[in-house]
Amino acid sequence: PARQRLAREMFDAVLAAVRAADADRVLVVSPSALVLPRGVGLVHDAESGLDAALTHAREVARACGATRLAIVAADLPQLRACDVDALVH
Repeated sequence: PARQRLAREMFDAVLAAVRAADADRVLVVSPSALVLPRGVGLVHDAESGLDAALTHAREVARACGATRLAIVAADLPQLRACDVDALVH
């Protein structure tokens, strides 16, 4: 429970930073049916490995019209919106 709570807190911090950044769309890749804020999409990860999950996410993003993609890990609790903006611009 404590480890899961910490993981969720880090995820929430990263998601808040990404949503505050200049991103057109935010997709989360997860094997779980997470409760996400409105406007954040969920890409189901079939738990077939990181490479497969990210490849699938890239395909979903392209199908949604994405021309650029930034992959951000959920374990970066100090991430800020300006960091994300610097990454994508």
